Amino acid sequence: MEQGRGEPVRDDSGSPGDGAGLPALEYLAALFGYRLRPGATFATLATLLSAAMRGLVIMARSMPELAEERLPANPFGADGDWSLDAVGLTSIAQAFLEPEPVGEWDDSRIAAVRATLESLSLPEPAP
Repeated sequence: MEQGRGEPVRDDSGSPGDGAGLPALEYLAALFGYRLRPGATFATLATLLSAAMRGLVIMARSMPELAEERLPANPFGADGDWSLDAVGLTSIAQAFLEPEPVGEWDDSRIAAVRATLESLSLPEPAP
């Protein structure tokens, strides 16, 4: 899936922000050098990511301190203090994704990924 500069990442329906966004999820996984583990699907991954995020948003309404809580974690090898939503979402992603066995993260690849990310845009907010 190829996205042009300033073009919103779109889902299966072609409408930005509607539906599960499966092509966007698949595109970003590949961009960062990941693929699905055997037996996994992007549809199941998207469902679980959405459910976890919705659950944290609902809980944060009555427990706003959740939004500020941080824990030491190392998802995808990135040490630091991570928010609960970041730990939850990356934990789910790690259960479904594995690194592609080929490809090296050299300066050229990092620059290409950075340029690709900078070229993507989010859909305009609804009025």
